[in-house]
Amino acid sequence: MNWSIGFILLVAVSVLGAISCQSEQVGIAKTEVGAQDTEQDIKSPTEKVESTLEEHIQKLIKDLGDNDFKTRESATTELAEIGTPAKRYLEEALKSKDPEVKLRAKKIFKEIPEATSPQTSPQKILVIVGWKTVEKQVLIDGVWETFSETMPIYEEVYKK
Repeated sequence: MNWSIGFILLVAVSVLGAISCQSEQVGIAKTEVGAQDTEQDIKSPTEKVESTLEEHIQKLIKDLGDNDFKTRESATTELAEIGTPAKRYLEEALKSKDPEVKLRAKKIFKEIPEATSPQTSPQKILVIVGWKTVEKQVLIDGVWETFSETMPIYEEVYKK
């Protein structure tokens, strides 16, 4: 009797082990496929930030021609605060058919040297770029600096 129970247990463990191995292999296959998919979508932190900033600037340029005065004013102010990174998009906006967009783009374009002075608020810049996205680099006056170099300077911003 003991022999048959031992044999049954051995068979059961073998079957369960085989099933377990198959499900793990399927899981591994799914993980590998998933990993391949996500690797194609992964961007470096710099690419993510540049992409986010670019999208944000394009939205602000569009907002320069918005029907709502407050929206236009807000976009004007924010583009001036962004400064140098917005210049390329402002040049395009100067060709707009919308006279309001042209006028505001011209005004902002002229203000940019003042807007990107060393007194530009680092907190505003970090918010514009996307604080949650930036881990190793920070945009300061249109120039990328490594996070470790800027953090001692902007320690208060980091704590918030």
